[in-house]
Amino acid sequence: MITAFVPIAGLIAALTILSEPKVPLEKNSWKISINSLWLAIKSWKFITVIIFITCFRCRPEPRLFYYQRDILNFSAEFLGILGSLISISIAIGATLFGIFAPKFPLPILLNFCMALKVTNTIALIFISNEQSAILIWIFCGITDVIATLGALEIAARSCPKNAEGTAYALLMSVWNFAGTPGIILGGWLWDKGMSFSWLVILCTIFSVFCWLLLPLLQLEILRFNSEQ
Repeated sequence: MITAFVPIAGLIAALTILSEPKVPLEKNSWKISINSLWLAIKSWKFITVIIFITCFRCRPEPRLFYYQRDILNFSAEFLGILGSLISISIAIGATLFGIFAPKFPLPILLNFCMALKVTNTIALIFISNEQSAILIWIFCGITDVIATLGALEIAARSCPKNAEGTAYALLMSVWNFAGTPGIILGGWLWDKGMSFSWLVILCTIFSVFCWLLLPLLQLEILRFNSEQ
């Protein structure tokens, strides 16, 4: 019942607070939407966004749960506490993003987000006991959701007019699919004996490479609209 409260609150907010004015369909609107989507798919800007999302998600994820359970010998109860803490920190990070993101130009915002992504990845190496785990989990929860929302911001701003919903759904399909190979690769390397520290370093290298892709995305033409 406690868990159900949050989605119920979201449902109520969507029905009472959020609104979207109805727009009458233009003649041959579906043809316009298909043409806009096709032009976007063929454009270099949209392709670079797909590459960026793929690199952002397709990283050899360190097997943090098994490292904490099997190597650091954290109890199941403490792992549950960490899960609660990261949920709270994610909410804090999302709130901070919503407050401060509209105040910065998009290139500065996204570079800051990717810097956080690199920092919170390498921070995992320093988890050695329960005290350090609590601090690092809170830090990673806040910074990781900020970086993730920044990447989703790129996806949203790259969608072409008249086909926004379809284009964003396509990008989110890439987002979901690209995350699976990284999880599998991280688990395979862990099973093959790669240490947790080296897995974190490898994951960080992928994040740095993703950061280097930002100049290709033409962020200066993707204006942040705080009203959307």
